[in-house]
Amino acid sequence: MPMFSLMGKEYKGRFTEICKFADRIILCMNRFLTLSTALILALSCADRSPSEAPLAAPVIVSITGSRGADYSEAIISCEVSSTLGLIEFGIIWGKDEIVPEGGIVNKVFTARISGLEFSKTYPFRAFIGNGRTRVYSETETWSTEDETPPAPAIMKVVALPGSYAGHVRVSCRIPALDQVVQRSLLRCGVCYSTNREDPTLEGFSLKAEEISPEGDFLLEVKGLTPSATYWMRPFAEIGKVVAYGQPVTVRVPSEMDIVMTEECEPSQTHVLMHGRVSPDWAPSLSAYGIDWDGHLIPAAGMDADGCFSVERSGLNPGKTYSYRAYATLEGMLYYGDKVSFTTPDLVIPETEYVDLGLGVLWGIKNLGASALYALGDKYAWGETTPKNSFSWSNYLWCDGTNRVTKYNTPDQLVLLPEDDAATEALHDGWRIPTVEEWRELMTKCRWDYGEVSNHPGYVVTSLEEGFEGQSFFIPVGNSAGVDFWSSSVYPGRNESFENAWIFELFVPISGGDTSRINWGARCYGLRIRPVRERE
Repeated sequence: MPMFSLMGKEYKGRFTEICKFADRIILCMNRFLTLSTALILALSCADRSPSEAPLAAPVIVSITGSRGADYSEAIISCEVSSTLGLIEFGIIWGKDEIVPEGGIVNKVFTARISGLEFSKTYPFRAFIGNGRTRVYSETETWSTEDETPPAPAIMKVVALPGSYAGHVRVSCRIPALDQVVQRSLLRCGVCYSTNREDPTLEGFSLKAEEISPEGDFLLEVKGLTPSATYWMRPFAEIGKVVAYGQPVTVRVPSEMDIVMTEECEPSQTHVLMHGRVSPDWAPSLSAYGIDWDGHLIPAAGMDADGCFSVERSGLNPGKTYSYRAYATLEGMLYYGDKVSFTTPDLVIPETEYVDLGLGVLWGIKNLGASALYALGDKYAWGETTPKNSFSWSNYLWCDGTNRVTKYNTPDQLVLLPEDDAATEALHDGWRIPTVEEWRELMTKCRWDYGEVSNHPGYVVTSLEEGFEGQSFFIPVGNSAGVDFWSSSVYPGRNESFENAWIFELFVPISGGDTSRINWGARCYGLRIRPVRERE
């Protein structure tokens, strides 16, 4: 058999086998594709309800709007037919695109729009999309209510000092706050300007951080120009509408406006010092008065113009003093300028007496004194010569005991001229004053403790009309005080007549008397201030 024939039969058999194997492979692949397609279809339809078309595209079923917490808030809801293939969704509000944060729940998504204005209409529509195309609803509208927010009012503007000038406090109130908070109170405060009578938020303004349940808020506006006048107007922003109150004017204080020291008119021993504060914020002061050499002396009150006064006595004639006004506010202490003054020198009459407008003329020196401030000599009562030792044993008008021998009857109770030391020494109508004349001097004159030529004592100044300013000096020496004789006998309860009326003058101490009428034994050694009868 030829070789070619044998080879043809062999190849033909192998080719047949190969074809059968290929048919089996194709059959397996067809079965696999069929199963895969069925599986994919099953999975794609697994989350669909029986009534829903498996491949139907989602559509917008409805879009509705409702009012939120108040007029300034709208709630827009959109229902879709299906969520299949949805990648984007939301609300077009005017020119703004709003994507709801809550997503789609039960085929509904919702957008909340806040801060709407009064009496305004807004267009809106919904959209959904698969990332390539969008579907839009018809355009709808939403209108807010026609309502006017309450205007705030300035209750009080108080100029306050601070660590620097240019500081005011503004108190305001928003009426009907219970209604305001239901609407959306965004902010409130005060606008201010130096050149606009109706300042607005476009200029300078300050926002309140806190507001009381009653609608009150308080602002401290700092950094203003000292001494400048500002227009201030409260505002309240409710929703997107700003309500303004009525403007008021306030002058911003400078440092000198806080408290001012006024001039005074001193006398020899006395001064009435004056200060002044601004009436606008005077009611807020916790204290005010005069600073006297570091000692704060409060004033008793002030007048409608903010003026107050503090009196100081016990000054020395011919001496320079200084003072300044002070005021305390918000725990801080402020001072006016310091004012200095010099008390007039004690006027020494050319004569030996001074006319105080009283019943007698008073001598300017003690009996036996060489100067105004000298204490002079000591005398026993009814004796005309001074001495250094005093007792009943050496007293002229007794028997060596306290039993007196003259001026010992009810009809002889005032010294006779021959027993009056002043009459004996000065003649010409001079004598020792009676107890009634000492009382008159006490009650009709002002007594100021001070010094003359570094000697302590009292400057006695007349309070009688026409004689104001007339004065003289009574020294007290370096002891606690000094006693003076009167010319009057003190009878005593048992009419012993061993005592005489005396005038006692003391160095002032806190809560103590400065002078009084008393009595003492006639044998004592006391000073004499002579008086002269009027002609």
